[in-house]
Amino acid sequence: MTGTCHCLFAHPANDEERAALAADLKNARHTSDLVSVQILLVRLTTAGSCPARRTKGANA
Repeated sequence: MTGTCHCLFAHPANDEERAALAADLKNARHTSDLVSVQILLVRLTTAGSCPARRTKGANA
Protein backbone atom coordinates (compact mmCIF):
# COMPACT_ATOMS: atom_id res chain seq x y z
CA MET A 1 0.00 0.00 0.00
CA THR A 2 1.41 3.34 -0.98
CA GLY A 3 -1.30 5.54 0.50
CA THR A 4 -1.36 7.53 3.69
CA CYS A 5 -3.66 5.17 5.59
CA HIS A 6 -2.26 4.10 8.95
CA CYS A 7 -5.22 1.96 10.04
CA LEU A 8 -4.63 -1.53 11.40
CA PHE A 9 -6.08 -2.87 8.13
CA ALA A 10 -4.77 -0.42 5.52
CA HIS A 11 -7.31 0.77 2.97
CA PRO A 12 -6.64 1.22 -0.75
CA ALA A 13 -5.55 4.76 -1.58
CA ASN A 14 -6.19 4.64 -5.34
CA ASP A 15 -7.92 2.66 -8.07
CA GLU A 16 -4.87 0.46 -8.71
CA GLU A 17 -4.70 -0.63 -5.06
CA ARG A 18 -8.47 -1.16 -4.98
CA ALA A 19 -8.24 -3.38 -8.08
CA ALA A 20 -5.40 -5.39 -6.51
CA LEU A 21 -7.47 -5.92 -3.36
CA ALA A 22 -10.45 -7.00 -5.44
CA ALA A 23 -8.25 -9.55 -7.25
CA ASP A 24 -6.92 -10.80 -3.91
CA LEU A 25 -10.50 -11.13 -2.65
CA LYS A 26 -11.48 -13.12 -5.73
CA ASN A 27 -8.51 -15.45 -5.18
CA ALA A 28 -9.30 -15.85 -1.47
CA ARG A 29 -12.88 -16.79 -2.30
CA HIS A 30 -11.69 -19.24 -4.96
CA THR A 31 -9.35 -20.96 -2.50
CA SER A 32 -11.86 -20.83 0.39
CA ASP A 33 -9.47 -18.77 2.54
CA LEU A 34 -12.08 -17.40 4.92
CA VAL A 35 -9.66 -15.45 7.11
CA SER A 36 -8.30 -13.57 4.10
CA VAL A 37 -11.83 -12.93 2.84
CA GLN A 38 -12.74 -11.30 6.16
CA ILE A 39 -9.60 -9.15 6.27
CA LEU A 40 -9.94 -8.06 2.65
CA LEU A 41 -13.59 -7.16 3.14
CA VAL A 42 -12.68 -5.04 6.16
CA ARG A 43 -10.03 -3.27 4.10
CA LEU A 44 -12.49 -2.57 1.29
CA THR A 45 -15.65 -1.72 3.21
CA THR A 46 -14.36 0.45 6.06
CA ALA A 47 -12.36 2.86 3.89
CA GLY A 48 -15.01 5.55 4.32
CA SER A 49 -14.24 5.81 8.04
CA CYS A 50 -10.46 6.06 7.50
CA PRO A 51 -8.98 9.20 9.16
CA ALA A 52 -6.59 9.71 6.23
CA ARG A 53 -9.53 9.79 3.82
CA ARG A 54 -11.43 12.29 5.99
CA THR A 55 -8.34 14.52 6.23
CA LYS A 56 -7.77 14.33 2.47
CA GLY A 57 -11.41 15.27 1.81
CA ALA A 58 -11.25 18.20 4.24
CA ASN A 59 -8.15 19.61 2.51
CA ALA A 60 -9.57 19.32 -0.99
